Amino acid sequence: MNAFEYSGKYVKISTLDDYWIIGKILEVEANEIEHTQDVKISLLHAHKQSLFNQEFISLTLDRIVEIEELDPLFLQDLKLTINYVPNLQDIYDSIYREKLPNKIHFGKIE
Repeated sequence: MNAFEYSGKYVKISTLDDYWIIGKILEVEANEIEHTQDVKISLLHAHKQSLFNQEFISLTLDRIVEIEELDPLFLQDLKLTINYVPNLQDIYDSIYREKLPNKIHFGKIE
């Protein structure tokens, strides 16, 4: 697998630990000592987000099982979902804080 061809692209990366990461590959460097490549990723989203709670992550190519380039439309939808997810708990709580009408009146609308 050659990570250089994905440089600058948004990808989904699957690791040996059965984790996946979605992000942009910022930089790929050849590591001559270990005969592998070091991949620096700008993190957009991750499986088990708490394990990857930093903005950038570096992986060696030998820990990566698969790199899949993301479709631009999927990426756009993912960004919208991440940035504009409603807080359902706040919405649910607001129903009980507000006084909702409990009577219905019928009549002419003028």
